[in-house]
Amino acid sequence: MIRVLCAVCACAVVFCGDADAYGEDIKGAWVRLRLLDKVAARVHMFDLSMQEEASFGALRIRPRVCYKKPPEEVPDVGVWLEILDVKESPPLIFRGWMFASSRSLSGIDHAVYDVWVVDCFEKKP
Repeated sequence: MIRVLCAVCACAVVFCGDADAYGEDIKGAWVRLRLLDKVAARVHMFDLSMQEEASFGALRIRPRVCYKKPPEEVPDVGVWLEILDVKESPPLIFRGWMFASSRSLSGIDHAVYDVWVVDCFEKKP
């Protein structure tokens, strides 16, 4: 049993690699978001700095933290967002991580609007 466990651990190290071999995520100061108004068929791109707020129809979007994978890794962007709908009670409709590579994993469920993360930048784009 111990031999089997050791073999499994050795295979995990060989196939998964060393965690220190990966670079650290790049923390961004700006985020690019794509917003869709499903009723009017309007698509807008917003470049927002952290702690800034954007308005799009009834939505208020506040990015808080943005991370991007380094160039040597599989590209991905993660942003912590707060999204409010001023016409709803309570107004908060989304608070959490949204990822560029997995839009359906953490998207908002809104009848009129869709929000996607596009990219994260260290400097103003």
